[in-house]
Amino acid sequence: MFVAFSCAWQATSRWDGPFRGDRASAGGHRELQVSTAGHGRFRKNKRSWPARQSEQQRLVVIGESATSSDDSGSAAHRLLQLSQQHDTQAAGDRRQLTADERLARIEMLLQRGVTEETVQRVIERSKGGPYMQSASEGAASLAVLRERGCSDAEMNLLLRQPNIIARPASNVSDVFAALDDMLQLSRADPEQLIRPRWDLYQSLLGMFDPDDKRRFIISPNSLRLPEPTIRNVFSRAEQLMGSTAAAQDMLRLSPKSFACGIKRLATNLGALQELYGCSLQQAQQVLMRSPQLAYRKLEVPKFQSRVAALTEWYGHVSPAAMLLAHGCGTQLKSSLWLLGARMAFIRRLRLERAEPELNTSNLAATTERFCQAVRVSEEEYAAFQQRWLASSEAAELCRHEGRPPHVKVIGAAGAEP
Repeated sequence: MFVAFSCAWQATSRWDGPFRGDRASAGGHRELQVSTAGHGRFRKNKRSWPARQSEQQRLVVIGESATSSDDSGSAAHRLLQLSQQHDTQAAGDRRQLTADERLARIEMLLQRGVTEETVQRVIERSKGGPYMQSASEGAASLAVLRERGCSDAEMNLLLRQPNIIARPASNVSDVFAALDDMLQLSRADPEQLIRPRWDLYQSLLGMFDPDDKRRFIISPNSLRLPEPTIRNVFSRAEQLMGSTAAAQDMLRLSPKSFACGIKRLATNLGALQELYGCSLQQAQQVLMRSPQLAYRKLEVPKFQSRVAALTEWYGHVSPAAMLLAHGCGTQLKSSLWLLGARMAFIRRLRLERAEPELNTSNLAATTERFCQAVRVSEEEYAAFQQRWLASSEAAELCRHEGRPPHVKVIGAAGAEP
């Protein structure tokens, strides 16, 4: 059920207003679109869609129950600090939230079975928040998901798409109602539109483990592609990656590569060789070790700047060596506004502590983990980060990164400076 809903939500979230019929997208494949107009009579429909028990048993279990009340308080305040640090809204912006509003939304989610990890991902992806009309409206949206049969695990997977919780509960109900009414999924297998593609992926890539399933479920664009497109991408990936096994491993870990198309994969293999000095075999290994890079634009100046900065910082002999290093994919996904501030902070600590070898592999980790690694308080680092972001050094290093993030310096948990 929740796979079908996830795909339907992706389709309806692309446009405002009602969605009718079925039209061809720019890429040539047809997308699922549903009308959310005139379905008010379904909002009280509390039927759970039938779910395949075997499929339910194979779902990723993110959390078995709600966070305990003893732990939720400290978790909520940690997430409050994270929200304030990730907030990029300009002062006076209508989306700007007060500390109390942030905390109320975070506590509401934790009390209703949403895990701390999921809330953290929502905050990081939406750059603050969690954004929703109000804590009570967000609770109403979660109630709709519960009424339609979502387990804790399924709900946490759905909420990886932050725009679900940001919409009114009536929108969530309307998507379910439209699927019920127009596609008649309540009277048949709710995954009937997804199942052929799901089976095709597993026939091409091998049986999915729970992590593989999670990646495809939270990347629903791949589940709407025409089957010939899926086969073509896999066939070309076999050629580009040098073997069937290599293509399978890379694509299982990078389902977005199917939606981005084979041209992106070919361009990235070329960029790794021409811009970063990799051999063909090394370029293939880079995408095998860091499959999250397979669908990104590796040729753009922003990415080149990140590679150069990290190569120098960790003392690699070449960009190719850095790209083959363990964990580089996570770091390369991070902005130089983040990486540069942490590099500058470590340089200051090296001088203050007379520890010239001080460094950490947690350069792109959460603020909490980074600060633990270098043994400082989050408040001390946040104050430094705010000053560094306004410096000429930051402006030069991050000239290809776009606007800097908005950082708030916080004292005690929940307090403003």
